Amino acid sequence: MKDSGNTFFLLRHGQTDFNVRGLIAALIEESSNNPPHLNEVGENQARDAAESLANESIDFIYSSPFKRTVQTASIVSERVGIETKVDNRLREVEAGTLAGWTIADWEKYFEGKNTLTEGPPGGESLNDVRERAAEFLNDVNGGHNGKNILVVSHGDTLWMMQSILLGIEGEEILKTPYIENGEIKKFVVRAL
Repeated sequence: MKDSGNTFFLLRHGQTDFNVRGLIAALIEESSNNPPHLNEVGENQARDAAESLANESIDFIYSSPFKRTVQTASIVSERVGIETKVDNRLREVEAGTLAGWTIADWEKYFEGKNTLTEGPPGGESLNDVRERAAEFLNDVNGGHNGKNILVVSHGDTLWMMQSILLGIEGEEILKTPYIENGEIKKFVVRAL
């Protein structure tokens, strides 16, 4: 990734009832009549994030197209006065046949498997997610210099994006901290 001097702010969407219930909210839920949306806690998390970002001189906001991320980005957008651009590469990990499962069942399914290289049936591996996150980062980073860029996305997508920004490869990726609902992580792009 080129040394651009850009600063990336990674923001995970605010809490939804799926998060509270420990369910995998993937593409199948997003295409339903009532996709996961922010609950009251999630709306407060988004407002808190907006306040935290108000003095950061955000130049661009990019969001996943999913309802919960668009809602989060909209709350920040309104506060900082920057329009949100939706990018499909920021979408949630495709959970395939495991969509709607509990996180505990997901973890049990993947016990002894390499989640970097193996995805659920009909879904994506973490390396698949990392590949599209890298494409997004390279495109956006390559198009700007010295800008403050907010990315509103999902846990796994931001987890993989964070590993790229930190220059972490292989199994070490799985040891990097996961980004929680409403949490913001800040990275300045310098040559790795």
